[in-house]
Amino acid sequence: MTVKNESAKRIASARLEHRLRLATVENIASGEARTIRFAAGGETSYALRVRFADGSEVANRPQYAESGYSFVETVTDAGIATDLRLPRY
Repeated sequence: MTVKNESAKRIASARLEHRLRLATVENIASGEARTIRFAAGGETSYALRVRFADGSEVANRPQYAESGYSFVETVTDAGIATDLRLPRY
């Protein structure tokens, strides 16, 4: 998953919640992107919660995922937009 910061604020942390696992990336400036890798291991779901440097937060709804899927999560001041990229076989 790629987390793109298209907000006007610095992202203090982006937290991926997947089953019983958590992954966090920190300190993403406006205009930057970071990658979070996770193994789906079949059908699963995940959620992303972003905390900005000013303490405000945005989150997406849980997203369906399978092995091989990739996502671009575009973070704005108002929320998170998900772009699913399916694998080519």
